[in-house]
Amino acid sequence: MKEHEHERESVEAELQGLRPAKLPENVVARLSAARPQALARSPIRAALPSATLGWRWWRWLAPATATICAAAFWWLAQNRESAEDIGASSAGNATPLRADEVAIDRELVGSFDAVATLPDGEHVRVRVRGWMDEVVLRDTAQGVAIHQRTPRVEVVPVSFETY
Repeated sequence: MKEHEHERESVEAELQGLRPAKLPENVVARLSAARPQALARSPIRAALPSATLGWRWWRWLAPATATICAAAFWWLAQNRESAEDIGASSAGNATPLRADEVAIDRELVGSFDAVATLPDGEHVRVRVRGWMDEVVLRDTAQGVAIHQRTPRVEVVPVSFETY
């Protein structure tokens, strides 16, 4: 072990003593004389709409779009509140929902096993399953059906033994 350390230290000392070679004079002259050249416009850049309509029009597009979206959301919120008020006033007259048919279903949509190593070095194996749960409630007297689909992930640890 000490032999390797001594050898590494001697190589390090040799490397620190090395100096880079000088560049040839013609390369230094060419680099000194070189000036950055203007890049030619690419055909893709020239075909963009900003090239034809000008930057002045495009810089106002983002704020105008944001203003229009904010106004639309405000208008929808105002209309939603009035629709909720109408629904609340008519809800007192509605008959309660009585579910006479209930269907519960679950469907396996994906499954895989995974192995992971914990920070302490222990191996852990898990089985991951993706499920889609569905509940259907029906009130045949009122002709109402309520469907609810909910995705669910199930992670189950599996024993992992090595021999």
